[in-house]
Formats: sequence, structure tokens, C-alpha cells
Amino acid sequence: MPKVNPRHVSRDVRYLLMARSLGLTQEYFGNRISGFKVTVLRGFKKNRIERRASELLGDIAVPTYFSSGIFNVQAAAQPHGLDGELILDFLFGRIEDCRLYDADHAFKRSDNYGVHEGRLKFLDYGNSAAVQLMLAYREQFRAALDEVYLLRQT
Repeated sequence: MPKVNPRHVSRDVRYLLMARSLGLTQEYFGNRISGFKVTVLRGFKKNRIERRASELLGDIAVPTYFSSGIFNVQAAAQPHGLDGELILDFLFGRIEDCRLYDADHAFKRSDNYGVHEGRLKFLDYGNSAAVQLMLAYREQFRAALDEVYLLRQT
């Protein structure tokens, strides 16, 4: 096999050559590289969705001011101290279609919400199906978020 000058090949090929020299199989190391790329691209896509949806969602989402794709710049939000299951129960009580979407991540996780400008709002809204649902039922989401947040304060 001819010698390869590492400066003239892509980073992925260099990683594969390094893996080979360490005795790792090409399939093992190649899968690690492609998995990392998929994760980065998925994050890039979700950040872009958040940036585009930020203005449309208005007062139910913490605003995203800038997105490079790699990272977002959002307004600061405070922790709320509420259980994600409780929030989800309030949402399900008002919006039956929540059950049709990826509620486990988009609506159930407690850390996807924060208090911004005195109101409970979504922090993580990079799921396009969830964004469509929130846009379709915006008033119901706002009412449910306000109701569950008021319950916490009493």
C-alpha cells in the first residue's frame, strides 16, 4: 500500500488512518465519525428551526436572537421549579393533539421551560412538529403555561 501524506487528505481519512494504526477496524471508527456528523447536523437543524420559529411563537417561547447553527443566543430565562409531568398534564388538558407528537422531549422535559419576563415559556423548541402544534394552538399553550405557573406561586 502506498504511503499517504496526511496533510493532503481530509480529516475523516486521517482519523481512519489513525484508527487503523491503533488496530481499530475501519467500520468501528467510521461509524463513530458518521455518528458525530449526524449529531452535529441534527443540532444545526434544530437551532435553525428555533431561530425561524422564535418570532412566530411570540410570548410562548423565550426569544432566540441569533443562531449560527452551531449555537443559539437566547434571552435569559430563570428556572421554574415545576415538574415536567405537571406541565404536560396541563397541556394535555387543553390540547388533545399533544399526544400525537414527540411529547416526551418537546413538552415533558422540565428543563425545556423557563421563566422569562414573569411568564413560563418554552426554551427548547427545535422540533418542527412541536412548533407546528404550538402555532396551531398558541392561545391554548399560553393559557396552560400561565395556569401551571400560577399554581406554582400559590
